[in-house]
Amino acid sequence: MIHRLRIPTPFVVGPVNAWLVSGGGDHTLVDTGPDTPEARAALDAALAEHGVQLRNLSKIVCTHGHADHCGQANRIAAETGLPLWAHGDERALIEGGQHLEMVLRQREFALARGFPEDLFEKSIAYYSALLHVVSPARIARPLADGDRIPMGGSDFLVIHTPGHTPGSICLLDAADGSIITGDTLLGRITTNAFFRGNDPCEGIGLKAYQASIRRLASLAAGVVSPLSPAGGEGGLRGEGPVREVHPGHGRSFPEFRATLEKLQSHHRERAGHVLAALAAGPKDAFEIVQAIFPRDLPLSEIWLAFADVLGHLEVLEAERAVMAVPRNGRTAYRRCPSPGSAAVL
Repeated sequence: MIHRLRIPTPFVVGPVNAWLVSGGGDHTLVDTGPDTPEARAALDAALAEHGVQLRNLSKIVCTHGHADHCGQANRIAAETGLPLWAHGDERALIEGGQHLEMVLRQREFALARGFPEDLFEKSIAYYSALLHVVSPARIARPLADGDRIPMGGSDFLVIHTPGHTPGSICLLDAADGSIITGDTLLGRITTNAFFRGNDPCEGIGLKAYQASIRRLASLAAGVVSPLSPAGGEGGLRGEGPVREVHPGHGRSFPEFRATLEKLQSHHRERAGHVLAALAAGPKDAFEIVQAIFPRDLPLSEIWLAFADVLGHLEVLEAERAVMAVPRNGRTAYRRCPSPGSAAVL
């Protein structure tokens, strides 16, 4: 059985889901919530509703290393000795605690694409104030794509779905068609996939995220497509359709394929908005944000909107629909001309 544990967070997104997977004499906790007194009290109370205490668990599995999902892992592990299982590509976040560093190393890249310096500093201050809800934790069992995890009497297939973070994973119980998706697939909100920028990691950004969504869509055919476009060692075999999605935020839902299609449609629509913003001529990424988002975005949303636009620009650039051009010592973007048409300069 998979039980939803609703945990409060100090973030704009609201409560996060942890999942208790129970059965066959095993209890596994998937995700923990942030490291706050309120979250700990909620976790203890939610576990107690199912007759479970932390000491009854066999392990903690984290879908990814963000503070709202993995924030309590270190404290719980220290208190109980429980091992933490997570994808090996999450080490920088979970073990290194490089939450703020991932943003800071994009500073020059972002400023060169129009993000105002004063807003960048305010954004850093805002996110810094929230980092008390997470501390570095040791990954006892690094996971990889295709691994099988025993949880609650079933074997869950690890599906590596990078993009939101480098080591984001989904956990599929093919026997009953349940999938725990973390933040890779949400029902009521759209996942922010950030952008790659000058990050050396290929597992971050919208391009990687869209590839992960295509992998999940291939589950409809019973096979998870290879991670690499080159094919790698072949796809991962799934057995039967997905019947229930257990997301990182919000209620569980059965509309797996429809939600994936809606998400892909949203990405196409947003790409169209970005292209439309460039119809009159080149703009930097922040000018595009101002063209397609409300001007009164709260501070907590401005960086996310900028990251969303840059992610789409990276995808559109790879598709040769837009190109980066120098403008006044910075980087702007313009639409690539269609064959036989005049370029807008």
